[in-house]
Amino acid sequence: MAACWWTNAVSEEITGTSDPELYRYGYHAQDFWVNLTVGPGEYSVRLKFAATRGIDTQSNRFNICLNGRDVARSFDVGAAAGGPNKASDLVFNHTAPQNGAIEIRFTAWRLADGDRAAPGEAFVQAIELLPSN
Repeated sequence: MAACWWTNAVSEEITGTSDPELYRYGYHAQDFWVNLTVGPGEYSVRLKFAATRGIDTQSNRFNICLNGRDVARSFDVGAAAGGPNKASDLVFNHTAPQNGAIEIRFTAWRLADGDRAAPGEAFVQAIELLPSN
C-alpha cells in the first residue's frame, strides 16, 4: 500500500485552483476504495484531481463508484481539466451514507472488448467531505 502513495510533491505549477498544495500528492492503484465513516444525513463529496507527473490520461482513464453506483465512467482527468497540471474537481451532492459509511471506489478503465493491454491506474489527489446544505 505504501507504494501507492505519491509522497514527493509535484514541482510543476498547478493551475485552476486557489489551493494547489492539495493537488501535489495523492494515491494511485488499479483498484482501490475509500470508506468514510459518517453520521446520518446527506453530504457533498468533492474529489480533487490533476493530471500531474506526466500521466497519460488517455491510458489512465478510470471509473468512479459512489456507494456502489457508477458516477463517472472512463474519466479522463486531463480532458476534464483542459490539460495537464490543471485542477479538476468532481462534486456529488446529497450523498447519504450506507451502513454508516460513504464508499468511493476507483477502478482502472478497460475497453469493453476486453482490451489485452494492461490498464492504467486510477488516482485521486484529495477528497473533501462536507454536510450538504
